[in-house]
Amino acid sequence: MKLIHTGPSPHSGHKIDKFIRCPQLYSYTELMTPLPLGERQDSPALVKGTLGHQGLAHYYRRKQALMQDEDPNQWWQPARAIEERAAQNGGMWLDFVGIAQTTVSSYIRAMDGQNIEVVGVEEVMETEVEFRDTRWPLTRSADLIVKVGHLYRIVDHKFVGRLNKRTVDRYALSGQFLDYARIGRARWGNAFDGAWINFIEWPDLASDMPKIQQIRAPAAPQAVEARGTQLAMAYAGREELAKRATDHWDYPKRLHEQICNGPYGLCNAIELCRWGKIAQK
Repeated sequence: MKLIHTGPSPHSGHKIDKFIRCPQLYSYTELMTPLPLGERQDSPALVKGTLGHQGLAHYYRRKQALMQDEDPNQWWQPARAIEERAAQNGGMWLDFVGIAQTTVSSYIRAMDGQNIEVVGVEEVMETEVEFRDTRWPLTRSADLIVKVGHLYRIVDHKFVGRLNKRTVDRYALSGQFLDYARIGRARWGNAFDGAWINFIEWPDLASDMPKIQQIRAPAAPQAVEARGTQLAMAYAGREELAKRATDHWDYPKRLHEQICNGPYGLCNAIELCRWGKIAQK
């Protein structure tokens, strides 16, 4: 049986967003060998979210197969897919198999009656960014594409610890959702019903039922238009640094307390920017 790939797409928008956030951080994590930050350490939130995504990918892909008269058993059942993904990574990943399986199973019980047509699962969508007669490919991987009536939606699963209004609002200017809006509009025109966020709050100790809320990503028409310019300038800037053969330690640094200290705490590279090469791990 198959295990669905749920990782980054070939020309990942996440990488250029990292460059936009801080070119030096992009250099530290994407260009240098060996990595000066050491090997990436997976956080519990990342591991749980990845396993949850794996389970939902298999649930919806099997659902799509049944709708298209295909054999759903080409793909693992969701619970087994979670086990297989955890086994590939080992260590801490195995510790979160249980909660991921329980949460995905509860989600399926709650949502299996959705009146939707599954159009795509983990589908790589591609667009181009143009600047001064130069074009760069940009890809985004859609967790789920569904058709509701005659309208198409791009759906992104977000497993969260706490779901409230601030959780929703933070995605209004997310490059990921701005790109979904641009790609969806180009692909389906007036039949595009927007990018949607499928929030799943991890259950607490008192219940195995997650809180689920599916909501259209907050509208940001001005930002959607501006996103193309932002991407073009970022691609052009990255290309110029490469053409100049800029030393990877000398990429521009976004030295600002609101960038070096974000919603998840201090940037992992803060000591490298403070002290330079002597801070390598």
